[in-house]
Amino acid sequence: MLSSLGALLASLNMSTLVIALPALIRSRHTGVIEVVWVLLAYLLAQTAAVLSAGRLGDMFGRNPCTRGDLPCSR
Repeated sequence: MLSSLGALLASLNMSTLVIALPALIRSRHTGVIEVVWVLLAYLLAQTAAVLSAGRLGDMFGRNPCTRGDLPCSR
């Protein structure tokens, strides 16, 4: 259940960014290529964060990770 919710949120996040592309191009006075680079950098950072969170969840369990009660945060 949680993994399907995560997939739904990721696709919603990506679709909102794609919808915002024309506004970003107009407001920044740039081309499509520059804005796509920014979008790809954001998606790369998001992917790294999801992979790191998954690894922490595997190491410490799901509940401590969702509560923010990891050993490094004490």
